[in-house]
Formats: sequence, structure tokens, C-alpha cells
Amino acid sequence: MNSDRRKRLSLLAERLTDVRSFLEDLRNEEEVALENMPESLQQGDRAQAMAERVGELDEALNQLDDVISCVEGCAA
Repeated sequence: MNSDRRKRLSLLAERLTDVRSFLEDLRNEEEVALENMPESLQQGDRAQAMAERVGELDEALNQLDDVISCVEGCAA
């Protein structure tokens, strides 16, 4: 791979890392909101949906980590 394509892949990896950071912030905000819910609401449908979203965001973060790793490997 030539240096131009490697440079573009490195830039892409940086952008993906920024996206990952943004996604992680959203995931953490959702988890904090869930944890700060009154106990009386923590067993309800809304809390369950929030917990599912946190889990889905965790999965998205894991998948994004794999993509970033792959892109970084291609840029090396």
C-alpha cells in the first residue's frame, strides 16, 4: 500500500476513534441516567429499555473497537 492510502487510513482511524469516544459518552450518560432513576422506577419497562440500550451501545463499542483495530492494522 502506498503512503497516501496509509495516511488516509490513519486519518480514518482517528475519525473512528472520535466517533467511538462520542458513542462511549452517550453510553455512559444513559447508564448514569439509569443508575439515578428512583428505585421505584428501576424495575419498570423504561428502566429495562434503558438497560437494553446500554447493552446495545456496549456491543456497538466492541464492534467499533474491532473496526478501528482493523483499519489501524491496514495503515501500518
